[in-house]
This record gives sequence, C-alpha cells and structure tokens, in this order.
Amino acid sequence: MAVLERDPETGDRLFRKVLESEPDDETRSWSLLYLARLADSQGERDQAVEFYKAASALQGAPDTVRQAAQKGVAQAFKK
Repeated sequence: MAVLERDPETGDRLFRKVLESEPDDETRSWSLLYLARLADSQGERDQAVEFYKAASALQGAPDTVRQAAQKGVAQAFKK
C-alpha cells in the first residue's frame, strides 16, 4: 500500500479527516483499520490495537474489516 510505504503522515491525516466527516459505519471501519495499520507500520502498537478494536466494534463493519482487525490485535501488521 503506497500510503504505508511512502507518506504515512499524510495517510494518517487523510484517514482522520474521513472520520471527522462522520461517515457511515462501513467507511468508518475501513478508515480505522487503515489508521491501525499505519500506526503498526510506525511502531505505535498500542495506538494500533486501539484502532483495530474500534474498527471491529462498529456494528456496520464488514466481515473483512472485522477479520483483519482481529488479526491485527493478535499480531502486528507487516508491510
């Protein structure tokens, strides 16, 4: 993913901006998942786990997000 490899700061800022726009739960869950992966890629494991848990807790989160988030809680995301 280009955001993880090239400019994680911009990616973080943009995903947070999405969250500020109060999107539906599906979009919110994807944004939280990618924020978690960005945090993991930057060595911020505690923050990553918080984002993973938040993503999987949303009622409208797709199963793919829930599964990826549960995997992320169990093991740090690898690029």
